[in-house]
Amino acid sequence: MKILSQAPCRISLFGGGTDVNPYAEKYGGVVFNMAINIRQKVELDTKSIEHEWLPDDNTDFINAFLEPYRVDKCGLKHTFDGKIESGLGSSASLAVALIGVVNRAGDVAMTKDQIADMAWNIEVNRLGLFGGRQDQYSAVYGGVNVMEFGNNVKVTPLSPSFIQPLLPYLILFHTGKNRRSGKIQNEFKELSKKQVEALDGIKQLCYEGVSAIADKDVLKVGKLLDIAWKLKKMSNPLSTNNKIDSIYKTAMKNGAMGGKIMGAGGGGHILFVCSPDKQENLKEVLLTLDCKWVDFGIDYQGLETRII
Repeated sequence: MKILSQAPCRISLFGGGTDVNPYAEKYGGVVFNMAINIRQKVELDTKSIEHEWLPDDNTDFINAFLEPYRVDKCGLKHTFDGKIESGLGSSASLAVALIGVVNRAGDVAMTKDQIADMAWNIEVNRLGLFGGRQDQYSAVYGGVNVMEFGNNVKVTPLSPSFIQPLLPYLILFHTGKNRRSGKIQNEFKELSKKQVEALDGIKQLCYEGVSAIADKDVLKVGKLLDIAWKLKKMSNPLSTNNKIDSIYKTAMKNGAMGGKIMGAGGGGHILFVCSPDKQENLKEVLLTLDCKWVDFGIDYQGLETRII
């Protein structure tokens, strides 16, 4: 039997950081994100004794998701059309894809929420990769969602028509440098009063951002992202560095209305809101700073697992 499992990465537009404990548990978090068509793919051939992994694959990471279900890594093929450690939740999408394989191979019949929770639990509690829950839920559900975090997770899917007016204005780049998000997110394990205040502001901006998108007010979306970026740097100074600050300032001088680093920050991908007629110039300018434009679209499928 051959099983193919694939799960998308995500872009978090507003609210990132409020899904991370202890803030989420104590104060409640909210995130607006969208799954994108950059995907982790895992294929399992139960009759094969060979495996085909990527050069950067971590054996301990992969085994952590297979061993609890007594699924052997033999016959496993892993492919990915993006970059790891780049702020798009790639480790979570791989975790979800791996659980999708064992869910089908072992006929475990886990629900979407159970798969997302299992992926997060293994990453955080077994592997020590401290982080929030939005990545796993986005990888499972796909689409465009408002996610609320507390003791439980509530996912509210939004229609394609909701995000469509904003999509032409969103432009994604890779900064040319990756980072270790777990180490950056460790800054959230014990929160200072200043961090809580910053995260409170980020949460409020999420509600305002969703309203601005609903109103098709692109300029306001850009301004809110700019404010949220300043708050993110307050909540965690490790989210930025001289290169990222230079990229952001350059983009704002060349047509961007606002933007944000993806994920925990420190490197990886950066997103801007920019008028379509100014995007070609922005690409050329940021290329001089070693940034690479990244094409993307919305993934509405989420986790897909099938026998091939």
